[in-house]
Amino acid sequence: MGSERSLLGRRTADDSGAVIVMFAAAMGAVLVMMALVLDLGAARNDRASDQVAADAMALAGAANLGGSTVTAESACEAAWSYLVVNLPTAASAPAPDCASFRGVCAPAPTAADVREVEAIDDGEYRITFVHPVPDGDELLAGQPAGTNDGRPCDRFGVDVEQSRANQWTSGDVDLDVDAVGRLVRGVGQIEAPLVLLSEHECIALEVAGSGNLSVDTASGEPGYIVIDSDGQGCDGSKKVVLRLVGNGAISADEIAMWALAGPYADQAFTSGVLDPPPIASSGPVGRHAVDWTYDCDPAAGCPGSGPAHISELEARIGTTGTPEGFTRWSSAYGCKVSGQVAVPRGDWHIDCPQLTIGSSSTLTFTGGDIVTDGPISVNGSGALRVNCQAGTAGACLENPTDPSTLYMRSGDLVRNGDFEMRETFVYLAAGTFRTAGNSAMTWTAPDDEAYPFDDLLVWTESAEEIVLTGTADLYIEGIFFAPEAHIRLGGTADAAAMRAQIFASTAEFSGNATLSLRPEEDRMIRIGRGRPLLIR
Repeated sequence: MGSERSLLGRRTADDSGAVIVMFAAAMGAVLVMMALVLDLGAARNDRASDQVAADAMALAGAANLGGSTVTAESACEAAWSYLVVNLPTAASAPAPDCASFRGVCAPAPTAADVREVEAIDDGEYRITFVHPVPDGDELLAGQPAGTNDGRPCDRFGVDVEQSRANQWTSGDVDLDVDAVGRLVRGVGQIEAPLVLLSEHECIALEVAGSGNLSVDTASGEPGYIVIDSDGQGCDGSKKVVLRLVGNGAISADEIAMWALAGPYADQAFTSGVLDPPPIASSGPVGRHAVDWTYDCDPAAGCPGSGPAHISELEARIGTTGTPEGFTRWSSAYGCKVSGQVAVPRGDWHIDCPQLTIGSSSTLTFTGGDIVTDGPISVNGSGALRVNCQAGTAGACLENPTDPSTLYMRSGDLVRNGDFEMRETFVYLAAGTFRTAGNSAMTWTAPDDEAYPFDDLLVWTESAEEIVLTGTADLYIEGIFFAPEAHIRLGGTADAAAMRAQIFASTAEFSGNATLSLRPEEDRMIRIGRGRPLLIR
């Protein structure tokens, strides 16, 4: 009996030891699990922090991208500045070679065109800046392509790699995150009656003689002149982007020049009467604000859903033949107009090599759209009227039932005789527009928010010179969009203010009087440099 109790006691002691061992083993496993959980949690926190940093650097870089042919050097520098402020270990690291981003970005870059700059590699972090980011690049992997992806040259990528030492367990954890920012162009609130879009031209704006070019808005709000040229075309010490010759003067609430922000600042403008002196623009504004208002194609990077009204108009009208729904002019009229001719309301295709309106003759379109195969010539005291009532005394309608579109497949629109076109948008596929002589002209853009070309006076991609001379009997109102053309402005002592917002490549003003650009505030497109958007 005693030996049985003794054996039972030994068994009890042995079981107690086993429990302690099992408890110790379990505690060890728990501690290992806790270490793994802590290291995993810390790694996740670091990964999240790395992602936030990558996103911020990509946005900083994208916000500083310029035009499609302007380099991304400033984008690289902006991303680096953010990195230095927010990553202490980067403060002592050498700055990246952002100069390697100076090359022109190819319109459709391939992998061979991609430039990568190692911003930092300190053993723990390896951070790389990338520009451009082509379609299909590994930085864009993980999500399907979207309408907000934009163009490769408008994208700035950041890759952040971190080799993180575990705090509670042995070994390291390698983290790798990336981000891509995109510049959404042309979005802003600046009211600029004169916008010159040439990217590199020398003498983008010249004022000669003793006249004054005055820019403001009809409502009294500030009016701006914007000059996008960076001055690269100025290869001589006396060449400048903005030049005043003689006693000419320019007055505007602000003259913003991209050239003042870059290496050609000393060639930005000549001394003269500039009120106030020009300031540095934060970047070229480009033509995107206009494109996205009237030709919004998501496939071309437009941030909206469309439609692309200009492209649809071009496709509908075509280059030859009578568009669907139009009546051939030659079925009812000749190519030389004599006397007083009033055309019934409807859409007309003027299938003439040239439509000539004789002296003392008047051609009146009472409503509808017009397509011409050639130029329109108005001789002597002849007159062309659109959206007007029939008869020599017939009033032109300030608020017609529907706006009209005049689509010119070729040839010029030249003001020799009288022109009165109410709420009429003119599309020049080729050719140019010139005011000439002392005849009267009244021409207003469509004023109907439901009309696809609301506020648009002219759209032309032609590079032919355009001449606009202000006189007492010249009244034009709307947006004049000629991004590839040089515009020659003139004025007379009794010139009325042009209520037009002008987009052109370059411009010059000569004369001995004041020419005022003073568009209505609600008949302008507000412009801006753009805003960054995170797309990956």
